Amino acid sequence: MVRDNSTASAHRFSVNSSHPSLRLSFIALCLIGAIGCARLSGSRSAELPDRRKVTRDSLVFHTNFYFPRRHRLIEELLAKRSNIKSILGLTPSDETIHIFLFQDQQKFRRFLTEQHPSFPDRRAFFLRSSTNLMVYAHWNARVAEDLRHEVTHAYLHSVVPEVPLWLDEGIAEYFEVPTSERGLNRDHLDYLVAENESGRWQPDLERLESLRQAGEMSQLDYAESWLWIHFLVHRNEKTLGLLQSYLQQTQYDRVNNNLKMWPQLEKFDADAPSNLIGYMKSLSTSTKLASIKTSQ
Repeated sequence: MVRDNSTASAHRFSVNSSHPSLRLSFIALCLIGAIGCARLSGSRSAELPDRRKVTRDSLVFHTNFYFPRRHRLIEELLAKRSNIKSILGLTPSDETIHIFLFQDQQKFRRFLTEQHPSFPDRRAFFLRSSTNLMVYAHWNARVAEDLRHEVTHAYLHSVVPEVPLWLDEGIAEYFEVPTSERGLNRDHLDYLVAENESGRWQPDLERLESLRQAGEMSQLDYAESWLWIHFLVHRNEKTLGLLQSYLQQTQYDRVNNNLKMWPQLEKFDADAPSNLIGYMKSLSTSTKLASIKTSQ
């Protein structure tokens, strides 16, 4: 993610094309006009999908194709809100989230090229203006994963507007998988195990917390951010409580964004990096054993 603190815009985005999800998350403080406007400029090719509208609770889907009101993807995203609340201990906001769902990749890319030419090529992205939360995506084989990730950003930012970069991405990577996976991102897990066994990676939360721009984050940083979140959520009730407490503190640090998790975690568990490695290896082993049992 990149943070641009200029008066024209302040946004964050992933610029690492090696990141396996190939997604994009933005926070834009200066944007276009009203959400209801279906066109951002005079060009018809740059139209936003807005011929059909499906509203379910706080989610408003804008499309140019038929999208059932009771589609299982909508049901999953609504359930994800409750899932985030129960795990993170955050009282959900009822703020509206607008989801612009393009029919195909071609229309989506045309919109990006004409309206946001500086944006990297991604399948989906999240935008936050001073008044609106918006997700942009296109229909594809991984649209469920894309929307789970980006809508998680929206849910989180509706409650905690200024989220530290590593925490923002770690939580989104955790919740992008189906709820039945309990936050297990297998690609990240396999990658981290391989990097650790080769001697190329050791966990360093203090370094992660120093990253301020998405362009500084590598694929390894996304994966490590996810692992810290999984560790804190699932290790025991005390680590989960520490994460929940940190999020609540972050809610009230909207100006300086100076709160750090590492000093709190180190005080609680001085061997946290070593324990994280042990947790990762145990998780990898149990996942492999479960896969073997399933295949038999």
